[in-house]
Amino acid sequence: MSGPDAPLGTWLMSGSPDLAEAMACRGFDFLVIDMEHVPITVETVLHMARAVQSRGVAPVVRLPDHDPARIRWMMDAGLDALMVPMIDTPDQARAVAAVMDYPPGGVRGFAAMLRANGYGADPDYVAQARARACLIAQLETPSALTALEDVAAVDGVDALFVGPGDISATTGEIGNPTGDATLARIRAAVERAGRAGVPIGTVMPRPDLAAAMLGAGCGFAAVASDMGFAAAGAAAALRAVRAAPA
Repeated sequence: MSGPDAPLGTWLMSGSPDLAEAMACRGFDFLVIDMEHVPITVETVLHMARAVQSRGVAPVVRLPDHDPARIRWMMDAGLDALMVPMIDTPDQARAVAAVMDYPPGGVRGFAAMLRANGYGADPDYVAQARARACLIAQLETPSALTALEDVAAVDGVDALFVGPGDISATTGEIGNPTGDATLARIRAAVERAGRAGVPIGTVMPRPDLAAAMLGAGCGFAAVASDMGFAAAGAAAALRAVRAAPA
């Protein structure tokens, strides 16, 4: 799905379960809990995810790395929509996918009492676990973009994601994720992913750019972040009050 009906989300950068729940009440389809650039613990991620899930919204956890132990913790906690950064090669994608799947298809360790299986109450969990999971591979380097089709073809990769911040570092526009060269590179990746038949998404700082990316063929997109919205709202309020007649 692409266009105006595609899933739309935002980033959670505050590390606050309360703010996560507040954002979940706004109508987003998914919320990305960022562990890569925010120093939050696994326990805090779980509290944030519970808050989001309580409002019927899907949490996506962006991991900080490919650490198998961290992936297992998330899966066992029932947080099985994972966005994994810096996937540069098909082998890296296969290694992550293997940790998300029980044998014989993967190498995930088994435990009987998990939040993911309703603390033992869901007898169908093991059989359905991989089908319930979602692996979103982040492509953030020139080598990753070159390997786009090969990564997309890996069994277990459900979607791709192009991060404009890191892509801007490859176009000479670092720090400007909306630069012309950066947006052009993202659009080219979106076109290639469409031909490969795999959903691809991105995040944009402004609503108009997020809408444009959905119009260009992104299967999902995120706009700004909880911290971004809070900062923009605070700045707008200050401007309005100071500009008001005395």
